[in-house]
Amino acid sequence: MISLLDLNVGLIKQISVTFGFAGFLFTAPMNVSGCDLSENEQQIEVAKQRAQVQPSEHKIVDRAQEHQGLVVELSVEAELLVSNKVVVVSKIINDSAEALNILRYNSPVDISVYGDIFSIHEAGNGSRRLPYIGRLAKRAAPSVKDFISLSPGGSYSSRLDITSSYKFCGNALYSLSFARELVDDQNLSVRYKSNKIKFKLPATKIGSTAC
Repeated sequence: MISLLDLNVGLIKQISVTFGFAGFLFTAPMNVSGCDLSENEQQIEVAKQRAQVQPSEHKIVDRAQEHQGLVVELSVEAELLVSNKVVVVSKIINDSAEALNILRYNSPVDISVYGDIFSIHEAGNGSRRLPYIGRLAKRAAPSVKDFISLSPGGSYSSRLDITSSYKFCGNALYSLSFARELVDDQNLSVRYKSNKIKFKLPATKIGSTAC
């Protein structure tokens, strides 16, 4: 498509040529006197056309990278490790745009450890996973008090002593992460992302566990 733009000078007219390439429209201004505009001016015109497309593309990429769900942040109480006690501090953050009611059962913010909820590996020993040696309990059907209500951006923290729940041998470096499903009050799985932590115990033996 060719459009004529009359200039006030009268003798010089400018032709704006529009063409398509790979789904984009570009305008290449030309001078009807036979002299093309300078290369710098053409680059400016092309940059203007591109600038109208790029912002929407960036927004799509950003939305795809957003995390909509829960964030689980784990840490251990370092001052207790010297006493060979492993206390995990867990924080659940609602990273979604809506309120969530999360079942406390077998979550990192449960009132106690009733099952194998953490994945713990010992480094330097074939990265073996520590067996769970704690109690197992059949839980009653959950009631309202067994759910944690999290508003958008809200959080909830708790601590669990897992020293006697896993077969720690001491004098080793361990890695720990949360390894269970989180569900809401509709019994639906809730997406989450969690960090992995590392810690070391000084003793060669903890309690009466044989390693």
